[in-house]
Amino acid sequence: MKKITFLFIFFFILSLSNVYGADGDLIWERRYDNLRIDVGYSVAVDSNNNVIVTGKSQSTSSPFNHCYYTIKYDSNGNLIWGKRFGNFNSNRAYGVAVDSNNNIIVTGYIRDGSSDTTKDYYTIKYDPLGNVIWERRYDRGREDHPYAVAVDTNNNVIVTGSSINSSDNPDYYTIKYSENGTVLWEKAYDSGRYDYASGVAVDSNNNVIITGRSQFTSTTYNYLTLKYGPDGTLIGGPWTYSAGTINRASSVAVDLNNNIIVTGFRRLSSNDTVYTIKYTPTGSVIWSNYFNKVGSRPSNELLEINDVTVDSLNNVIVTGSVNNGVNWDYYTVKYDPLGNVLWQRTYNGGNEDYAHGVAKDSLNNILVVGRSMGSNDYDYYLIKYEGIPGRLQSSISATPATVTPGQTITVSMTVNNTGGETVNNVAPSSLTLGGTSSAALSTGPSPASANIAAGGSQTFSWTYTAGSAGTVNFAGNATGTGAVSGNSFSSASTTSTDVTILAKNPLPEPILFPGVSIQQLTMVSSGASVIHDGKAITALEVAPGTQDILIEVKNKSFLTQIDVGVMLEGLPYGVSYTVGPQLKKVNAHNTVTFTVTLTISPEVPEGTYQIKTTTYSRKGPRDRIDLTLVIK
Repeated sequence: MKKITFLFIFFFILSLSNVYGADGDLIWERRYDNLRIDVGYSVAVDSNNNVIVTGKSQSTSSPFNHCYYTIKYDSNGNLIWGKRFGNFNSNRAYGVAVDSNNNIIVTGYIRDGSSDTTKDYYTIKYDPLGNVIWERRYDRGREDHPYAVAVDTNNNVIVTGSSINSSDNPDYYTIKYSENGTVLWEKAYDSGRYDYASGVAVDSNNNVIITGRSQFTSTTYNYLTLKYGPDGTLIGGPWTYSAGTINRASSVAVDLNNNIIVTGFRRLSSNDTVYTIKYTPTGSVIWSNYFNKVGSRPSNELLEINDVTVDSLNNVIVTGSVNNGVNWDYYTVKYDPLGNVLWQRTYNGGNEDYAHGVAKDSLNNILVVGRSMGSNDYDYYLIKYEGIPGRLQSSISATPATVTPGQTITVSMTVNNTGGETVNNVAPSSLTLGGTSSAALSTGPSPASANIAAGGSQTFSWTYTAGSAGTVNFAGNATGTGAVSGNSFSSASTTSTDVTILAKNPLPEPILFPGVSIQQLTMVSSGASVIHDGKAITALEVAPGTQDILIEVKNKSFLTQIDVGVMLEGLPYGVSYTVGPQLKKVNAHNTVTFTVTLTISPEVPEGTYQIKTTTYSRKGPRDRIDLTLVIK
């Protein structure tokens, strides 16, 4: 096994900011130039929306060999790392995939000598930091040329391509490795002629779908698609398509329903067309779509389609290249799930530009990679397109939903960024109040503004003091500015919520039964007391938290024994109490003491509240104190 050597090299990255923030528009571009021939062949995205591209990069020193070169960018296009492998003979990476642990799998071929017969499959697994986990080489004895790699739900790795058989014909050749790199199975498909596999996908059942082109006559080729079970048993296909002379399936993907999408191009006379087929999981055609017009371009234009992906809405995105009559441009087209064209995009760098790979991130943004002629030679060229037109969405809630006058209302607005770029300086509008009542703003919004990353959210909050009885409605939205595009965005619509303010019902004056009275009420922590029976009553001051109060009750009747209890009435919302036991026996002319634990929520606004402390027996209330409670 060859030793892998890594080196970080200095390279140039071009960052452009002509972004518009609508579906299919440009978010950013990146160029990698090692001053020789650099070609990006494949792109993948991990769970953090980091972008990984791979391909070949030519050495800047004699003998100018090609090597694998893999680059990892963050979601904003900033370089994280670059890794080089195989600075000997000629080595090319054609496929990249990411597993559930964000490990990166790169496949391609290495060559020991100048002859094509020395080409072997070579697959490398990196950890997220770019360290090699394992490497695997496959040599069937002749020319072995892998083109694509995929990962299943168990992190098994599937590599496919073509391998020359004993009859000197290329076969589809697919290898499935375990997560640790152990070969689980190998499968060759031989139609009896030339067969070149170029795409692989895995569905949710871990079935493996392979596509490519198969020779039909000495001068014609067909699309040919196969489906293997997880154990390598052929369970579907071959499904073929032919029209005209050249039909080359380049790539395959599956949607959320395990439907199979195959794309490539077909040539009818001198006219090349994008040709995409959507199959059911059992191989029945749902739709097929050929498309060859890009604006006012000629109908006999040349096309080369290389890759396909499917977003979370089952939209289909294919990419490749189109000849504009002077040179080649990147060409990307997006279909809806029914096969209707949503949009097309081209990239013309002013010279020759060829797109080879496409992927989507969790926000349905689209990444396209290929090669673009630069000042020295071909360079990797990576483009990120906007995938979702939506940006800010907001919702408002208020707690509690039912209050009494003077009580605090907390209003919250949650703003979600559903677009593909960070939105800066997101700020909620001043809330509009409506309804039959009102509320006075106390604090907020908090925070006043925030930057919200793509896929992120921020909650803003206010506090209000409830007014008179009725209903108050809170409404508002949020606005912000795209970090890259500079465009202004507003939440989709004004959202609102209602709060009901109930009138405080005065407590009815009780019919007091004589014989029992509250003698003294004492706060345990401070020693403050409220004296009854004609003596001055002072206010009790409390703070959020818990506070014990001792209430002393005296039996002034001639009854030998009576059951008594105490209760607090008219407490503000957010203040509660417990007392135990509920009833105590007290003898004639004796006293008994109750411990009442008061709990004050931090949300209770500071202020003065009038409450009542009542002692009662089984006959009903016996005595009552009007008490001032001060919350600090």
